[in-house]
Amino acid sequence: MDINSMLGFSETVSVPHELKLPFVDWLAFSIEYSDESWNWLKKVFGELRIQEKGTVTGHTHQFRALGDVFGAFSPERQNQKIHIQLSSKALYNFKFSEYTIPDLINAAIELNGNFTRIDLALDDYEGFLNLSLIYDKLDRKEVSTRFRGYSEYEAPIDRIRSGSLFVDPKLGKMGHTVYVGAFRKSNCFVRIYDKKLQVGPECAWPIWNRLEFQLNHDAADQYCNPTWNVDPETGEISNSWENLFSDPRRARFEDRSFPKTAFY
Repeated sequence: MDINSMLGFSETVSVPHELKLPFVDWLAFSIEYSDESWNWLKKVFGELRIQEKGTVTGHTHQFRALGDVFGAFSPERQNQKIHIQLSSKALYNFKFSEYTIPDLINAAIELNGNFTRIDLALDDYEGFLNLSLIYDKLDRKEVSTRFRGYSEYEAPIDRIRSGSLFVDPKLGKMGHTVYVGAFRKSNCFVRIYDKKLQVGPECAWPIWNRLEFQLNHDAADQYCNPTWNVDPETGEISNSWENLFSDPRRARFEDRSFPKTAFY
């Protein structure tokens, strides 16, 4: 008996293969403040609608571009660089441009870019990610993980089981989510949530769960532009400069592996 029959669905819904592949769900980076950078931004994203308005990044100005692309900069403090942020919506719209995400990342590297956040996601349409079971196994310490913390949040009844209390701003109070890792305290954080519940009645799939690795700061930068201290076999970042790894693929984002993300 397949998972759909077990859950009471009378027929199997065919999900396109491309929807089952890992994808980038958030990308944030900074590039040098230069004419070359501004020309590149206009070439890739089109017209930039600039406002003299402060941002949470500490910049004095911001801009918006078609497709929900956001940016921030400070003309008087050019050492802050130009910050660019592509949300889930922006990355979805970016798929229809002539450029790919590897194109974007490689160009940012050429402009002395550094990456501050990347979310790597994988969708589950088969029911393999059982959120309640995952939390229970974490609670019973039946899971081997490098992450030291975990929590569960379920809406709309506002039930939280956790050693720390927080709400993921990406989801607000919608859905059922299991969090693994120290939110806002770690460079790598994992969430597993009920995407179908988040989308609501218009969701076309009988089952839709999502696994996301959120990499911040050094982990995001090393994933997008790995240096000599990234182990090519595991993707793990070494804090020691005595045993550096010689990886000829180190500057290629395309060669990063989704399964190895956990080692960050």
